[in-house]
Amino acid sequence: MKKRIPVLFGVESFSGGVLRHVVDLALALDPEEFEVHLITSSLRTDQEASDSIKLLEQHGIRVVLLPIRHGAAFPGDCMQIVRIARYIRCHRIAIVHAHSTKAGLLFRLAAWWSGTRTIYTPHCYYFHARAGMCRRIILSAERFLARKTDAVILAENERCAALDASAVNVARIRVINNAMATFRYQIYSREETQRAWELPQQNYIIGGVGRLCRQKQWRVLIEAAAEVFRHRDDVTFLIAGEGEERASLERAIRKRHLEGKVRLLGHVSDVSKTYSCLDVFVSTSLWEGLPYAYLEADCFGLPMILPRLPYLDRLFQGESYRYFPPGDSYAFANQLLLQLEAMSVNGKKPEKTAKMSQPDKEAFDRFVSAHRQLYLELAERI
Repeated sequence: MKKRIPVLFGVESFSGGVLRHVVDLALALDPEEFEVHLITSSLRTDQEASDSIKLLEQHGIRVVLLPIRHGAAFPGDCMQIVRIARYIRCHRIAIVHAHSTKAGLLFRLAAWWSGTRTIYTPHCYYFHARAGMCRRIILSAERFLARKTDAVILAENERCAALDASAVNVARIRVINNAMATFRYQIYSREETQRAWELPQQNYIIGGVGRLCRQKQWRVLIEAAAEVFRHRDDVTFLIAGEGEERASLERAIRKRHLEGKVRLLGHVSDVSKTYSCLDVFVSTSLWEGLPYAYLEADCFGLPMILPRLPYLDRLFQGESYRYFPPGDSYAFANQLLLQLEAMSVNGKKPEKTAKMSQPDKEAFDRFVSAHRQLYLELAERI
């Protein structure tokens, strides 16, 4: 009987799409083939993260919390690199799989120091969100670390952006698109979910899902909502998610007198309920990789209004998708009004189509299989 391959997932911010990606992958790997470990930050564990950690531990996955700070935190970061390297050696980790920018820095350095095979999934390169000297510094760090990394996993759209920026050599890139574990979702009655949140049944419900953070730019949604309400009042806006910008967003809502019209739902444990009650899905992000929220909304058959981010519109094409320049609240409001007008002319609200079917299951199976093959390859099992 072959010995299990010890794989360590390294994550700093265990939330949102990164959390879903890691949890789905960790639970899908064969426990008789892989011994999965997770190290994440104890400083950014919200309710969603705590619930997910319990779930992982119930399935025999070892979870370790370290006080990893967001952003630059020298000399504390040096201490975390030492601790991670010590863990790698103590548990004879065969493969370190780092996720997102901060963990990508710490865990890849620790793995390099320990002589361990390394994989990096950036979940959208952070330098896309920066300009000037800051961008050059982050991009230089990514280029240096890419040379110390065995494989960099990117979605199709991220591959184009990475190559344009010369962030990684093409030979190290593995293209693996995110995919949904569709068996974790279900479609609820629209009326049932709207009643549960006391939403007006006659209104169109427009909303998005994501952390309340700078990246998601929810203030753009609030500004666009104010413009929409100048033309019609049969709309309610929802944002499902929690984060550090809640207080400032609440102030923005009050300033524009949108209380009750734009609602912050906070953390929703069963995100299926959010998609089930929406008529239109929206996003206002400044940057994204291949976000799970888009995949989820697509699988729930929702029309989508999205920021035109680099290369992402190649993956979401057709009449169901509208685009606007990132950060432009007036252009966003215009697309919202056009979508509402089209829906009003049709005389009915979109029915949720159960697209979560065999093709989606096959996509998730390919997602897991591609990771498994890469792990086996790096562990020299093939």
